[in-house]
Amino acid sequence: MDIWTELNLCIGAFFNGVFLLALALSICLQSLERFVHVEVVNSPKLVLIIGCIGLGLNIISAIVVHGKRLSVGATHGMLKCSVIQTIMDMGIAMGLLLMSWS
Repeated sequence: MDIWTELNLCIGAFFNGVFLLALALSICLQSLERFVHVEVVNSPKLVLIIGCIGLGLNIISAIVVHGKRLSVGATHGMLKCSVIQTIMDMGIAMGLLLMSWS
């Protein structure tokens, strides 16, 4: 892999991670706010189902990514990025679950 391709992947992963972190933080702050100012959820079962599906898919994704061998040209940094992104996605799914219980 040449330097420009790797640089492009790193920049894309960086911005993806920044936006995912901002989204996860926003969802967590909203869930904490909902603990203080309780609102009625119209369909809590739907929110719970979607959160559980998202969490389950992210757990499966983490297992698959963790068990993969590195392909030709892949670096350990790329594998770390995908594991970190999966963990951040799990945080978002847990934030949704937390919002459904508040």
